[in-house]
Amino acid sequence: MPSGDSVDVSFENNKHWVGVEVKSEISDEFDILRGLYQCVKYQAVMESYLAVLNLQKDVRVILALGCELPGSLVSVKNTLGIEVVEKLKA
Repeated sequence: MPSGDSVDVSFENNKHWVGVEVKSEISDEFDILRGLYQCVKYQAVMESYLAVLNLQKDVRVILALGCELPGSLVSVKNTLGIEVVEKLKA
């Protein structure tokens, strides 16, 4: 991205752009919290980049976890409106 940020995984076609931030099963609570905020940043940067290019795409950013989202971060996830997929295995 022109901001210098780098999302872990990106999928794009003519109508959609999906970014995925990945945290492993050994990520601690602080790293997962950081991932939630990274998703907010990526969403804003991706939408802004498309606006500058005058392109219309649906932007979606997901936090993919190899573990379960800690209960203490559920309210943060909900407040920020981040989509989280939990307990993913390689």
